[in-house]
Order: sequence, then C-alpha cells, then structure tokens
Amino acid sequence: MIRAARLKPGDGVAIVAPSQSLEIISDENIQRAISVFQDDFRLKIIIMPNTRRNESIEARVADLHAAFGDPNIRAIFSVIGGFNCNEILPYLDYELIRQNPKIFCGY
Repeated sequence: MIRAARLKPGDGVAIVAPSQSLEIISDENIQRAISVFQDDFRLKIIIMPNTRRNESIEARVADLHAAFGDPNIRAIFSVIGGFNCNEILPYLDYELIRQNPKIFCGY
C-alpha cells in the first residue's frame, strides 16, 4: 500500500479543478477558503494555473500532473468534483502518481 505523508504547517497544497472550474464560485468564498487553510491550518495554498477557468481535458490533466510532480506540494485538493472527472482518466500518468504519493482530497 502506498501512503502519503501527513500534512504539517507550511506544507504546500495544490488546488485543482479536474471537473468544474472555480469560475462558478464567488471570489469572496474562494478567499474565505484560502484564509482558513493558510491562517488556521498554516498551509501554503497553490492554485494551479487552469483552476480558475473551465479548461480542456489537456489543461486539467496538466494541472494534476504538475501538482503530483512538484516536490513542494504535499497534498492536492479538488475544488469541485464529479460530473466531468471521468474524462481525464485515460490521460493520467499513473506512474507519475505512484512515484509521488500525495494526499488527494475531493471527488
């Protein structure tokens, strides 16, 4: 079994949108969520480049691959899950993911 390390204060957390982008969430709610993770949990939030707009499959996969490949990112949180996520499955680099275990939160 592959297990990711626990999060510690100062760890980087990537925010990705494998299904729906942040464009449907108000800036106020986005800032409130970032504030909780940064101020209360002392985590470093990194919003991946394609997370704020509704992007192509390739862009969504690129964000996930970049997050898994970055050693400074210890966890990956999905902003909105569901409906379109299954589109990206054939394009994922499962070896990259296996070699870089991280906490993944979302659906």
